Amino acid sequence: MIELFRSRFNRARHRLGSQRPRRRWQRRLRAYLRWLWSREGSHGQQARGLAVGIFTGCYPFFGLQILLGVGLASLVRGSHILAAAGTWISNPLTSLPLYWFNYQVGSWLLGPGPGFPSLQQVQESGLWDLGLAFSGRLMLGSTVVGLLSAMAVGGLYWWWMRRRQRNRLHP
Repeated sequence: MIELFRSRFNRARHRLGSQRPRRRWQRRLRAYLRWLWSREGSHGQQARGLAVGIFTGCYPFFGLQILLGVGLASLVRGSHILAAAGTWISNPLTSLPLYWFNYQVGSWLLGPGPGFPSLQQVQESGLWDLGLAFSGRLMLGSTVVGLLSAMAVGGLYWWWMRRRQRNRLHP
């Protein structure tokens, strides 16, 4: 009977011991992220960085969005980390719907143009080889959607950070 109790106790202790390093690792990661987050400036700088990242993420410059976002964040004195994260608005799951929407907005502003190409046309000829009418509508739509999205998300983020700071000071 005592041996049965000892074996169960040892198994339970072993399970608890395997969770402690994971918790320690999570605490360290959380502390590092808080430290990293605090190094990136004021609420305004963080909101500007996120807004710039979302703005550049709306453009179809595959592979250059993060570089453009961080570069623009330097110009507007925004957070580089949030600028890089904001560009992830266009990822492999969202890029096609986002660019279709941008094209529709550009077509609405400039008037009807060539239809949005099929996936086979894009694979065969590439996005930029479809002509100036298509590219112009896509770029205009990307600019308008990017500006509106950046203003909305940047403003909401700034408001949320200010509110969070007030709640910390006056609970």
